[in-house]
Amino acid sequence: GRLAAACGGERTIMFGDEDELDAEEMEALRQAEQRRKQQPMSLEEKMAERMQAASHDRPVYLTKRQRDEADTELRREEEEIAQLNEEVERASRQEYMQKVRDSLRDQRDRDRISRASAALPKKEEVKTKEEQDRDKELQQIKNAYLGVRKKKKKVMKISEKFRFSFDWGAEEDTSVDLNPLYEKKHEALLLFGRGLRAGIDRREQLQKRDEVLQNRYREIPAPPPPPPPPP
Repeated sequence: GRLAAACGGERTIMFGDEDELDAEEMEALRQAEQRRKQQPMSLEEKMAERMQAASHDRPVYLTKRQRDEADTELRREEEEIAQLNEEVERASRQEYMQKVRDSLRDQRDRDRISRASAALPKKEEVKTKEEQDRDKELQQIKNAYLGVRKKKKKVMKISEKFRFSFDWGAEEDTSVDLNPLYEKKHEALLLFGRGLRAGIDRREQLQKRDEVLQNRYREIPAPPPPPPPPP
């Protein structure tokens, strides 16, 4: 039932049937295994372990064809990744533009509805007779408190109604609207500004004359500049 094998420089003890071994034999085998593990590794075992570690770190030589295939595969993967990124960006851009178009369409619809509702004539609320009487009463109380007097309609006599009036008021003058020349009336000066009217304050007449002359001088256009001398 006992089998012993050596693998990779290490001895391994295998048991065919552990039930046939008693406790003393099992304890002896465990102690032997522990002593074996505590023993230092042999030179062959150390060399084999070192060669195995060096084989993992050793660079692998590739031929030119293998390098070209690897570069081609790498470029293909990069192109696929770039294409996928472009598709994702295009899809996100289209989704964003669709959202913007939907929001603009909704805004236009809301503006159209608001303009249409504003253009519709508003229905006036029909007040009942009680509300109208109450409003009149409140208005009368307000007028009485503020001292507002209602203007009485002037009743014209029959003789005044059919009588023709040759006079007109200043508000009925339409000459200003017809010709702007009448807006600024010309005032004549006696004796070209040297004469005065009798019965009117002398100082006031002189002051008014000076103002008229100053205004006239301001309205006179300035003379053109002299031409430059010939060379």
